[in-house]
Amino acid sequence: MLKGEIADPRELTAPELPARPPARPAVVQGHILEPVPADEASSIEVPRGPNIKPPPEQKELPDTLELRVLIVAPDDISTGDLSPDGATVMAYRSNVPAIAEFTFQHRDPEFPRRAKEWGGGFIVAGDNYGQGSSREHAALAPAQLGVRAVIAKSFARIHRRNLIAQGSSRSCSRTRPTTTRPSSARRGASPACRRSRRASTTSRARSTATRRSRSPTTCSLGSARSSSPAG
Repeated sequence: MLKGEIADPRELTAPELPARPPARPAVVQGHILEPVPADEASSIEVPRGPNIKPPPEQKELPDTLELRVLIVAPDDISTGDLSPDGATVMAYRSNVPAIAEFTFQHRDPEFPRRAKEWGGGFIVAGDNYGQGSSREHAALAPAQLGVRAVIAKSFARIHRRNLIAQGSSRSCSRTRPTTTRPSSARRGASPACRRSRRASTTSRARSTATRRSRSPTTCSLGSARSSSPAG
């Protein structure tokens, strides 16, 4: 009810409400179809558009993994670094093989090609790996390219669970509580110290990326199924 001014609703006349229509359960039940027999169900094909692909099949992790390190990344790698957003990329959200081609697009455009040429490998990173949104493509896309494990100082909580769900091994290089805070917000560091630390980390990452393309590192993980701490 509009009065044209601020009014006390307790002073307004109660509006007349229409009667509730009678329930029609038969209409609801009519939209629920019983499953077909098993022998007929096996012959049913689900129609999909050209840009809709079934999710990739997960591979069982062996007891030992020995692969090259594909990239050495700094702290605070976000899910946007792993699977960028935007109209171009998200158009392939139902096509994991296609969206995987954009992995690390803004940090290392050659990552997808290198991962396929090397037959997969490992990602090594710093603190707070996978911070940002909860998008599952950030775990699906690297796995599609053959990334079997991520070795980091710490993991963002939700992305860590997504890695587990997609069958990727996680390993912490040192004991540290999992955090979702960016490194710039860590307690006890001045702004100047944080800027210096970030510049140093970026410089080391660029230097490592240059060395990586010349002489790739091989890394081995034993007992891959239990390489990451529980909890």
